Amino acid sequence: MKYLLFVSADARQEAMEAYHYYEDKRPGLGEEFLDDLEKHYHKLASNPLAYSFMDYSNVIRDVYLRRFPFIIVFVVIELEVNVISVRHTSRKPFI
Repeated sequence: MKYLLFVSADARQEAMEAYHYYEDKRPGLGEEFLDDLEKHYHKLASNPLAYSFMDYSNVIRDVYLRRFPFIIVFVVIELEVNVISVRHTSRKPFI
């Protein structure tokens, strides 16, 4: 079953900031970051319940990008995956 994926404006902004950071480091690296992020979005839409909870109330989930030090923070509500944040792993915890 495929879930509907929604990405919040904040998560989009965080992803674009990371894109620009990586593009400044090396042209094309930002595109590689976005490609990796997009692959993870597709995985989330396919099977979001496979990912672990990051809070004690078992509501908020996360998935780590493999190549880049970022996590996708999301919640699943019925048949929707709502991406709350795309956070660098060295930032303060989300919760």
